[in-house]
Amino acid sequence: MSEKVQRMFSDISGDYDLLNDLLSFGRHRLWKKRFVSKIPMNDGGRHLDVATGTGDIAREVVRQSDGKVRVVGVDFSESMIIKAKYCKDCDWTNLEFQVGDATDLIFDSEYFDSVSISFGIRNIPGLVNAINEMSRVLKPGGILAIMEFGTPDAPFRWFYNFYSKTFMPFVGKIISGHSDAYTYLPETIKVFPYGANFKRILLDTGNFTDVRYEKMELGTVYAYYCVKK
Repeated sequence: MSEKVQRMFSDISGDYDLLNDLLSFGRHRLWKKRFVSKIPMNDGGRHLDVATGTGDIAREVVRQSDGKVRVVGVDFSESMIIKAKYCKDCDWTNLEFQVGDATDLIFDSEYFDSVSISFGIRNIPGLVNAINEMSRVLKPGGILAIMEFGTPDAPFRWFYNFYSKTFMPFVGKIISGHSDAYTYLPETIKVFPYGANFKRILLDTGNFTDVRYEKMELGTVYAYYCVKK
């Protein structure tokens, strides 16, 4: 991850959750609940959330497992991790957050029962390296769950293009003072592979026996569930 991108996410960390609510019209909370609900979790298991940001996916895993799964959230931005640690609903004893690099995780191989990353993988320069590294720390038969943006279907695409090019930077600048961040993010979405193309990348790593994906919000969001060999 470049220092520029790392600094950008640190700069917007204070308003990150508010902007997610505004820019998705609150829909991101429903996407994340659905995403987590499809990750198999066993009592006493371990889950890793990569690019955890302010920790909403990590907390959702704890909530949906009724506190019976140990969860670690890692993010390259220390500012994001600080906010995650001091979130008002972050008093679970089996939830921890730490600064970490998706392409160089500190954990032992085959340590976690499941791994997730949401809306973060497109920002990692070493895409395949990150996939390999997340697979490395995952137990055989475990699930790597990925949620990421895609390009929506027509006729909704024209509205989405206007929204991402005009509305998103405008709101981002008003709330956070950083229009560049909310210009950069739509650009990464536009060039990132999605659907069948991203499924092929995942299978070509040779790490998984099966990859299935689900399209949400008319193709605005995709969820991928990968079973490790």
